[in-house]
Amino acid sequence: LEVNTSYPGVFLYTGDYLTSTHPTHIGQPCHYFEGLCLECQHYPDSINRPEFPQAILPKHKTYKEHIHFKFGTE
Repeated sequence: LEVNTSYPGVFLYTGDYLTSTHPTHIGQPCHYFEGLCLECQHYPDSINRPEFPQAILPKHKTYKEHIHFKFGTE
């Protein structure tokens, strides 16, 4: 897996809180840790952390970010 993004961070969500009350798209029950997600985004709390890249969009700018996932085998 290769990820190319203009976002400053990539976060891994591991599905810690998945339960049988959250069925899959095919109706099967989920269980703890049965999934993961790579989330490209700005750093949490960046608005309050001046040392982090900022996520503020000035009104004269256009919002434009990219995320590209490439899957393959070698």
